[in-house]
Amino acid sequence: MELDLELLRSKGITTIAFDMDLTAVRQHSWGRLHRNELGAYLEKTSEDFKAIVPQLLDTHGFNIAICTRSDTAQYNANKDIHPDTHIVGDELVNEVLKHAGFAEEIRKKIFVIGYNHKAHGDEGLKEKNLLKRRHIRKVCQHFEVTPREILLFDDEQENVDDCERLGVFCVKIDPEQGFLFSDFPFR
Repeated sequence: MELDLELLRSKGITTIAFDMDLTAVRQHSWGRLHRNELGAYLEKTSEDFKAIVPQLLDTHGFNIAICTRSDTAQYNANKDIHPDTHIVGDELVNEVLKHAGFAEEIRKKIFVIGYNHKAHGDEGLKEKNLLKRRHIRKVCQHFEVTPREILLFDDEQENVDDCERLGVFCVKIDPEQGFLFSDFPFR
């Protein structure tokens, strides 16, 4: 599929952010995946996600971020989640990126923000940390961009609506399908 990335650039987009569950991967980890379920989860990685990310990064020079609610703080917040039995946060994202076939130099360029506000006590309940607000703030800081320079793909309408209020250009993903080329605006 031919994407009009120059048109995307003309809209001021410099950074593409993907939610992980039900977007980059067509399955839900619920932010914490039992290690014995990892293989089945990885098999649900979107083929279109696998194809587009290296192209966006290396060929076209966009910044790439993964914004997930999977968070290592969950190990401390939930006694039933343990590193020996569950995989979360950056480790889970890195497994997805490796399974997608991304070379190490590609994986190093992808900014990962894993944050589950429920695992952070009172700090997580602050307005600035709810939904994907913290994720967007951290993406802006990391890449030195404004929210208006970000295109976010997410399966949750609540996240899409909230991020649009922040100025982020958002695309709602069908959670049954995960990310598809046809979701990309300006084709």
